[in-house]
Amino acid sequence: MRPFLFTVLNSLFIGIAFSPGIACALLNGGFESGDAAVPDSWQHGCSGGCEGTFVIDNEVKAEGTRSVRLSSASEFAPHVFCGLSQRLASLTPGQIYRLSFQAKGEDVGICWYGGGPDWALRKSLPSGTFAWREFILEWTCGDDTSFEFRINLDSPTQALWVDDVRLYAMTQDSPVVTGLLDGIAHLEEQVKVLRATLEHTALQGLATWYPRADVVLAERFCSYARDDVANGRFERAEEVVREVEELLARAEKEMTDNVDVPLVKKDAPIEIRDGSFWAECVTRNGEEMRPVFLTGYGHFAPVVDDLPFFPEIGINVIQIEIGPRSTVFEDGIRTDGVREGIIRALDRARENGVRVCVLISPHYFPQWALDKWPGVQLQTRGFLNVAPDAPEVRDIYRQHIQALVPLIKDHPALHSICLSNEPVSLAWQRDPYRLPLWQSWLERKYNTIAALNEVYRTEYTSFAEIPHPELSFNEKRAPLYDGVRFNQEAFAEFHAWMTGEIHTIAPNLPCHAKVMILPMDRSTLFWGTDPWDFAKLSQLNGNDCPNMRLAPGREWTNEWLGQNMYYDLQRSMKRVPIFNTENHIIRDREKNYIPPEHIYTAIWQGAIHGQGASTTWAWQRTYDAKSDFEGLILHRAASTAAMSRCALDLMRLSKEVAALQNLTPSIAILYSNAAQVADPRHVDARARVYETLNFCGVPVGFITDEQIEAGLLEQYKCLFVAGAKASTARAIEAMRQWAGSGGCIVAYDTDTLVEDEYGRPAAPPTFAASLPAGNVDDLPRMRDEILGLLNANNIGPDLILHTEEGVIPYGVEWRTATMDGKMIINIINYRPVPMKVQLPEGVWKNLMTNQPVEMTVMLEPEIPLLVSRE
Repeated sequence: MRPFLFTVLNSLFIGIAFSPGIACALLNGGFESGDAAVPDSWQHGCSGGCEGTFVIDNEVKAEGTRSVRLSSASEFAPHVFCGLSQRLASLTPGQIYRLSFQAKGEDVGICWYGGGPDWALRKSLPSGTFAWREFILEWTCGDDTSFEFRINLDSPTQALWVDDVRLYAMTQDSPVVTGLLDGIAHLEEQVKVLRATLEHTALQGLATWYPRADVVLAERFCSYARDDVANGRFERAEEVVREVEELLARAEKEMTDNVDVPLVKKDAPIEIRDGSFWAECVTRNGEEMRPVFLTGYGHFAPVVDDLPFFPEIGINVIQIEIGPRSTVFEDGIRTDGVREGIIRALDRARENGVRVCVLISPHYFPQWALDKWPGVQLQTRGFLNVAPDAPEVRDIYRQHIQALVPLIKDHPALHSICLSNEPVSLAWQRDPYRLPLWQSWLERKYNTIAALNEVYRTEYTSFAEIPHPELSFNEKRAPLYDGVRFNQEAFAEFHAWMTGEIHTIAPNLPCHAKVMILPMDRSTLFWGTDPWDFAKLSQLNGNDCPNMRLAPGREWTNEWLGQNMYYDLQRSMKRVPIFNTENHIIRDREKNYIPPEHIYTAIWQGAIHGQGASTTWAWQRTYDAKSDFEGLILHRAASTAAMSRCALDLMRLSKEVAALQNLTPSIAILYSNAAQVADPRHVDARARVYETLNFCGVPVGFITDEQIEAGLLEQYKCLFVAGAKASTARAIEAMRQWAGSGGCIVAYDTDTLVEDEYGRPAAPPTFAASLPAGNVDDLPRMRDEILGLLNANNIGPDLILHTEEGVIPYGVEWRTATMDGKMIINIINYRPVPMKVQLPEGVWKNLMTNQPVEMTVMLEPEIPLLVSRE
């Protein structure tokens, strides 16, 4: 039995001990019986040649006389693991079970516990070294009356000790439940006291934004914890109680800190200046025009219901949607859905100082129209399952826009229009409306069929004979490249057409599309969402990008590489804010604990790399374990509070963040459709070069073939070409001329720019340097070599951070800017272990805490640091 600690009214702590429930048939949970090889009732085994060991340890134990110690020397690979298991029998269908155990780790890698059918229930163990602690697994027994419990080691682990495994059947009247409810009641009483303290503090003229957010979220999550208990989610309720206790303690500590946060003035227009959002803001010192950051949630009814709640927790934007099936009917246009849904939401948002992005959802196509024109329907994996070029389809969309936009275009709460949800064009070869467009596109491009035959090495007699190419890397190079570019241009034209229809009614209303992350996968080439094409049709950089927490034992704590690359790519296409309207920072159905630092870092670092607005997926709760909403942020008190704290910090420090996000890069990486078609190396090589540059202390840009053709290479001083056998002939010629005029081109890997987009030989430009391709372990060395190149060309960083040993840290990103004559630095450690760095000489202040900072700084994982030299 172990105590739960709850804060009571007088801020003392009491321990509530409980027995979790009725003990069940788990055998030999303390490993006390059995011979020296394997304890009774347990199994240990290795798969895929894993070099794993298992021993009974009589020296290290949590309870009793011994524990078991597991280890593995094998690298992470598919189906390579070792583990400890026991099949639990005679369970009762529908019964909630709780299994707990003690574990202690030394240099632990990727390890998990769980099991069940297909081992689908998995929870991660911490990586690194940790003392004895309890871990809990809860599940509801299905029809199968047995459950295989496992602890698996999937990567090198020095030692993992396990002891005191217990299994209980949970009931609503068991001590754990009554203990939980008592704890929630204590917290609810503390909330009442702190609510009164907040009002008293505000009457004294002190700003209370930060403690207020913590207290009101604590109040909300106390209610959620009661719901969790009532629905048998005991483990989740315990986590909420622990986190609410921490929020209330922090609120009490910060109650009189008097930290003011600017608010966007009610009805003030939000405009774009120098790549950031700006608006008239209200502070206690008066009104001020300044950069602003919009942070919030999507995407369904609960965000509208909670609009009065959001201002108290620092949230200032939501995203909602309405599609043509709600406006365009067979008997005519109806605007009831617009008035009762969208306008009601806009009115509530205006009352509460929240801005709204409206997604016009073309994927919600009316069923009556599909029945009437079945030929417009496409079978596709994307959301958009109709032929976007069909006249009937465009007429439906035009009517939808004409029904919606006039009613909302002048509403002060309306921020922007999102044109489409996760747009992809994957079925265009089966689209009968596209074939003549494809053939006309080819005729415009080649002019004569003889010219096309020369490139394609074919014998067509007319353009009307040419079929759609298959979107497959097995397709012949020339038609595949043309097919990719046609699909991209045609899909962009569809979105540009929607933008034009909207701007006919509301010329200044910003439009953007929810384009999913592009740089990390070669097959995204087939989506039709070229970043340069979409930048030209959009007024904001529309985005749907994830940054998930990675499992313990990985090289990085989160998916920073994809987020940073995509944001920097989009900002290189157009210097306007990014609006990530579906920010995925927690996986759907996530079962593992998510540290609040992950939430804060994902939003904060997104802003550093150009994000001006974000609506996180999704402000929803559920008790359906199969729902996409299971495990999302509204089940996690500390994560929700971290979102609010980051929202407040971004508004408070908006000038500094805007200065950092609008740094002008001198360095670009080639982002090439031609290379992606021709060369399977390009995506991975591009990511490796970006990773190394990101740890050089400089902003990084991208440039496409088409941008180079348009003369935009002149804005950079250095171009990195990574794993790119090909580019367009015109781009290669422009690169040759630029290099001849003193431009610095660095090649990564061999056979660089030796072919044009159709596979014809090309004369590459002169390279200032060539870097050999290496494996992941070579990247720190390559980073140091790149830093030397940058410094030699006078485009290196303003300063270089070092560890105490004088080494430039790999895995630490830093960016510097100057504001009001002072140097500011944003620093983040993406590694899962702390690192110490040395700041340059001077007196430094942590702008997040407003406290002095020593020159030697310990960088904890996923905790950004913003400092200024005073």
